[in-house]
Amino acid sequence: MKFEIEFPDIAFNEKFAEDDLVQVMGQELQTQRTLIVSNLNQGKGADGDSLRPYSDAYEKLKAGSGRSTTPNLNWSGELHRSMDVKTPKSIRDAGEITFKGTHKGGFSNAGLAASLNARGFTGWFQFGQSGLDRIQKAIMSAIDKNLKKAVDVKSKGAPQ
Repeated sequence: MKFEIEFPDIAFNEKFAEDDLVQVMGQELQTQRTLIVSNLNQGKGADGDSLRPYSDAYEKLKAGSGRSTTPNLNWSGELHRSMDVKTPKSIRDAGEITFKGTHKGGFSNAGLAASLNARGFTGWFQFGQSGLDRIQKAIMSAIDKNLKKAVDVKSKGAPQ
């Protein structure tokens, strides 16, 4: 499972700074990672919906060990910490949020995330509508800023 932000083939003149768009993509992926963890800690998915409840047996196990029974997909914090942001090197690359490493139980963190998704814990590792709107706004702002740099309208003087 991973996130990607990609741009289709776009041609820029030499004044249009692709680096600004790459920087926006990286910042937005970092922001999204932070939002995923924040939402999970509150038991919510990407759109603010509550995650499905834990099974009675698992909830009892968590309560018995002094852990929160909020469905936050957090027993040890490993899964949350394993989310890794890969910032693209150019606008032709995709930026990603992936899961790195192996959980203490020997399960890859990516496998654990996929297993949780398969067991009905869905809607948390994705862009919610507010995230998509935020990204759209940030990208459009960077494009607008660069268009202002790229377009230079000058007067050639008064007609004679």
